[in-house]
Amino acid sequence: MKKMVTYLSILLITGTLAVARDKDKDKDTNKASATDQKLIDLEKSMWEAWKNKDSKPFDANLAPNFTGVDVGGMSDKASSISYITTKCDVKDYALSDSKVTWLNKDTALLTYKAAQHATCNGKASPENILASSVFVKQNGKWWESFHSEVPVEAGQAMGGMQH
Repeated sequence: MKKMVTYLSILLITGTLAVARDKDKDKDTNKASATDQKLIDLEKSMWEAWKNKDSKPFDANLAPNFTGVDVGGMSDKASSISYITTKCDVKDYALSDSKVTWLNKDTALLTYKAAQHATCNGKASPENILASSVFVKQNGKWWESFHSEVPVEAGQAMGGMQH
C-alpha cells in the first residue's frame, strides 16, 4: 500500500509539473508571438517611412553598424538613409508572408515578400522582391542590423530556392 501511495504521489507530481510546464510554454509562445509582431510592425513602419521620405524611423531603428544589400551593392546606415529618403518615389507597396526565425534569444531573422511600385534615381524598382532583415536586441532595444532585397523576375514564382 505504501508503494502504491508513493507511485500515485509521483504520478500526481509529474502530471502537475507537466501542466505547469505547458502553461509556461504557452506564455513563452505568446511572448515570442508578441515579439515577432513587434519586429514585423517595426519593419512595416520603415516601409511607410520610405514611402513618406521620413528619415527619422530609419535613424532611430537601424543599428549604427547597419549593412544593406541589394542589386545596387552594399551600403551602410548613413548612405542607406540618404538614398531611400532622397532618391526614391514610392507610389505604393504591400508586404506579405512575413516569417520570423529566431537565431538566438536576442537575434531574429525576418523574411517576407514585397510588391512595390517605386522609382529610385529615375529607374523603376523591381515590382516583386524577397526581403530579409536581421534584428538584434541590445540594451533592451531591437535594432535592424542587416537588410537585403532580391528581385523576383516576372513570371518567376516567389517561393522556393532554385539550385
